[in-house]
Amino acid sequence: AIAKKKGTEILEIIGWEVTIRKDFFIIMKFIKNLNFNHVYLVTNGNKMSDYEFSKKFYDLDVIDSIVFSIHGSTPEIHNRVTNTPKSFEKLLEWISNWKKLWFDAKKIGTNTAIEQGNYQDLPEIAKLIKKLWCLWSSEFIFADPNQWWVNNEFDSLMPYISKAAPYMRQALEWGNNN
Repeated sequence: AIAKKKGTEILEIIGWEVTIRKDFFIIMKFIKNLNFNHVYLVTNGNKMSDYEFSKKFYDLDVIDSIVFSIHGSTPEIHNRVTNTPKSFEKLLEWISNWKKLWFDAKKIGTNTAIEQGNYQDLPEIAKLIKKLWCLWSSEFIFADPNQWWVNNEFDSLMPYISKAAPYMRQALEWGNNN
């Protein structure tokens, strides 16, 4: 509310996973009443795999765009990186739910955290993103080394940029040509 009073027009809902909060819908109604010009949500999609949850959220008409995290082109890679069984399957379910709700594909984006467990899979992730109907934007990002969970495991989590760069180039080249 303070940010809105100071003139903020864009709100990004990001960090950990807001959809698992018990007061998620209360927070979303509060945000809606603030009348931001643009609101977008970054989510892992696990809760959105429940059609009723997705519909309730969609019907609130709070967000203008949504970004989901995709960390592998296969269940094996994605689930290993997220350390969450069936997270890949749930991701596919929530995208299916949002298609059924006719959410504009031009408002769905992705982010992919580049790490040791998936950097060689980046070209295939890029192909999957297009196949999944996500047209707004896609980010391929390295984790912030200042975050405690990254800093404590940096050497085992993060590939050298020089090792990841060829796969990043392949993903970008494929994206530019398709």
